[in-house]
Amino acid sequence: MVSFSERLTVAPDVLFRLVGDEGVLLNLNTTLYLGLNPVGTRMWHALTSASSIQAAYDTLLAEYEVEPAQLRADLEEFIQRLLGQKLIVLVEMLDGFERHHRIHGCIVEREAARVALEELEIRLAVSLGGVRDRLS
Repeated sequence: MVSFSERLTVAPDVLFRLVGDEGVLLNLNTTLYLGLNPVGTRMWHALTSASSIQAAYDTLLAEYEVEPAQLRADLEEFIQRLLGQKLIVLVEMLDGFERHHRIHGCIVEREAARVALEELEIRLAVSLGGVRDRLS
């Protein structure tokens, strides 16, 4: 379940194009695409530009004549579909700061990811040094 205190961002390697009043999302890694009708396109714009899912919900609730519970259910379903096609990344906010990213249900702590990346860079540098030594 998605927390409305989170915000979402467009996943890396995802393109959005407006075609008339409809949208098309394409994940360049998976080659999956999702066509959006005008309401879906408006939801996409609200979700990707708001400071949180709750802020997007509040904006959409003010724009559309819809029952609050129905809009909440529709947003949750839409977000799950976007996550399923790896079109978005959820960002948890704690005390106004981004704590970690959740990509398709997996949580990656920023510090742990940074350390893992540094370790990988070190191993790569050591491996490349060994290759250079053998070539010399």
